Amino acid sequence: MAKTMLRLVRRYRAIPIAVLVVLAACTPPVPTVPPTADGVGFNRTTGGVDLLRAGGYKFRLDGSAPANLRNAVASDLDYASSHLQWHTGLPFSRSTTPFNGGFMDVPPDGVITVSIVTAAEMAGVNGCGGANVIGCGGVAKYSGGRVLSGRIAILDSHIASASDYHLKTTILHEAGHALNLAHKHDPYQGGLQTMHPTGGANTGDYRHGDINGLKYMAAGSLNQAAAREGDSVHLVAVATP
Repeated sequence: MAKTMLRLVRRYRAIPIAVLVVLAACTPPVPTVPPTADGVGFNRTTGGVDLLRAGGYKFRLDGSAPANLRNAVASDLDYASSHLQWHTGLPFSRSTTPFNGGFMDVPPDGVITVSIVTAAEMAGVNGCGGANVIGCGGVAKYSGGRVLSGRIAILDSHIASASDYHLKTTILHEAGHALNLAHKHDPYQGGLQTMHPTGGANTGDYRHGDINGLKYMAAGSLNQAAAREGDSVHLVAVATP
């Protein structure tokens, strides 16, 4: 990945709790996935969380961070929202209401909080600390197999120094974790995915496998043949709905 191609992110485990809602936006077609040895090009986390909430999600940005960092992240959250909405067919947007809590606070249903943190703060979050970690994300709350809310943390020095595409890729990667996508280490269709631990191709967009994962999480209708892969489930067989 641009800056260092080192470890872009870590994900942490979710905290279970309650409920879901309804609504939808544009609905792009679910892709026909070729039956390759790569499966479908994405991993999801274990624990019974399969689907996104039908009402979609709003990103709420850290209200306590310096204005220049908030402004840099805000435009990229708008960018991420438009891409997530297109790929899932669910409503995504950035809320103008700031988030003023801590990174580990559980957000309300339908909210993904975005914290801007120092290296010391990142190191203090269980599962997020470590050298060269510039972002962290994961599901905050789920129930009935649905992701209800999530949270993201981005390192302040990364926001200040990253290229536009690098920061976009970081936010897309962490948003994937907040929606329950896990790391995908293996190449898919000839390239690394944005959910690779380093952010993969650093193109500022999701790749084929990432998009398959988002569509699966939105529709929940792909036939699964699950094979254990570390602490993730790799979907290795699929039928187009």
